[in-house]
Amino acid sequence: MHLNLKILKKIKIDAANPKKFTLFSLPYMTGLRAYTNMNPLPTYLYDAKGILANYTLNDLMDKKDVLDKADLKELGEVMYSPEFIRSPEILQGSGAYQLEEWITGQKLVLKKRANWWGDKVENGNRMLKAVPEKIIYKIIPDENAAISLMSNEELDVMAKINWTFFLNQKKKSQFANKYNFYTPDFFGIRMMYFNTLTEKLGDKKVRRAIAHLMNRKEIFNTVFYGYPIPVDQPAIPAAPAYNKELPLIDFNVSKAKKLLKEAGWEDTNNDGIVDKEINGERINLEIDVSFSTSNEDYIAVVDIFKSNALEAGVKLRSQVLAGKVLLTKIKSRDFDISFVSSTGYPFNLDPERKWSSRSPNNYSGFGTAESDQLIQEIKGTIDVEKQNELFKKLYAIIYEEQPCLFIGIDKDRIIVNKKFGDITAHGFTPGFLPHEFDGNATVLMHKN
Repeated sequence: MHLNLKILKKIKIDAANPKKFTLFSLPYMTGLRAYTNMNPLPTYLYDAKGILANYTLNDLMDKKDVLDKADLKELGEVMYSPEFIRSPEILQGSGAYQLEEWITGQKLVLKKRANWWGDKVENGNRMLKAVPEKIIYKIIPDENAAISLMSNEELDVMAKINWTFFLNQKKKSQFANKYNFYTPDFFGIRMMYFNTLTEKLGDKKVRRAIAHLMNRKEIFNTVFYGYPIPVDQPAIPAAPAYNKELPLIDFNVSKAKKLLKEAGWEDTNNDGIVDKEINGERINLEIDVSFSTSNEDYIAVVDIFKSNALEAGVKLRSQVLAGKVLLTKIKSRDFDISFVSSTGYPFNLDPERKWSSRSPNNYSGFGTAESDQLIQEIKGTIDVEKQNELFKKLYAIIYEEQPCLFIGIDKDRIIVNKKFGDITAHGFTPGFLPHEFDGNATVLMHKN
């Protein structure tokens, strides 16, 4: 949880117990969660020279020139040095596991701390449970190599697996006899950004028309084996703030054609593509749909989308880009429509970063005076029930303005060796808790 120092006003240390302190802050929607999830760091390891003892919180927050002090620069250079960040001697926390080995590009090995204090006080608290003596995270860029290792039982756990492999292996008795398969709802939303600042996509009627041209039923059944759940707002259905009054946008070519006509887009030259005169030039409604090379599923998604859109005279073009190139284009708003994934946690997060018209991270360019005012009201509301109602209003505006084409909530694909028994899979990344596994676990860290 991000710690927002802008709203922190004072820290009062208990005179009788220096390990006890009270935080005072302005009202902030996630303040309690943020401040009660801070990770304490030992001074003797992270600030061995006691440099920070010479400065107050106000010094660091209010006086910009203080950050140019030589001793603070020295501390910063040390704390961000590669040796400091990955040294087992320095990375000493209060958790059950500590870093034993880190081989760049290959693996990280965590070992259980000797005399782990949580064993004595666990009493059903899953976060204190620590069963395996070691957890090994293997870094395997190639999915086929990871699959081969799993087939040979050299890899115990995989998540976010290709749907085809997941379902095919589940059918094979020799594999299914060794592994359990889990498909928990994933707390993330597949969606596309519209660049609302372009001439072609600046009209919300055009954006809604294009939304009506995505046949989610066909896409879900063809590409994702029927698993996803459709949504049309930036919240998962399990979230209390999810607005149930917003009807799902249906696949409807007739509605799309009607909206395009109302927005001035018609096929005047009978070439099958609707067109419109903009700034003295007649142009066709041809739109690039950008996505990363690492998302092979999106090739099939866009192919279906292109075919359906063409029925209404909208020409979509696939633009497959390297991940870093795509991110650069999204940040600079150099795109028409772009695939992204969004966090869909069931609890409320600060909406300013993604949805405020003043935020550089609002890549669609969305924002109205009403939505901006709502965002500020949400940020200053501590009462969760009131937050939920305000979020529903914000989601209704987003739904109406259609700055994104929301697709759906996916399910994770997790495979776990049966030697650990029947684990509890869940929607939070990585979808499982290896510290609960009954034995040492080798886990795929990432594929990309």
